Amino acid sequence: MIYLRPHHLLCMQGFRGKGYSQEFVENMTIIVNKLKNDMNEEIVLIEKMDDICNFCPKMDKLSLQCETEKHIRELDQSVMNLLEIKYNEKYTMGKIVDILKKAITRSDFNKICQNCSWKSLGYCEKGLENLLNWI
Repeated sequence: MIYLRPHHLLCMQGFRGKGYSQEFVENMTIIVNKLKNDMNEEIVLIEKMDDICNFCPKMDKLSLQCETEKHIRELDQSVMNLLEIKYNEKYTMGKIVDILKKAITRSDFNKICQNCSWKSLGYCEKGLENLLNWI
């Protein structure tokens, strides 16, 4: 079982082995590969530090919050609202992909991720484009 913050459902679509640190990249690579290779892998969406955050240098291990927690909570809530998913519910990766395919548009992505520093690199958008066959 993988524990994720909702916005990571978008981030992982375009993950290309880049990140905040080598530890972060190695951890994210393991998680992304596991989920993409097993559509039956279970995911639980949570409101706090998740399995990806564990190795992020922006995460305060004592408070279990990101340096930009307010912004991250806004991202998470936007994704939750758009995908109509709930915290503490179990989903399979296959179900998440189905939900993404039905719910998210390029416009939604641009609005939700507009202030993300990674958006400018285009990785997430390209990953979603490939997954969702955006033209």
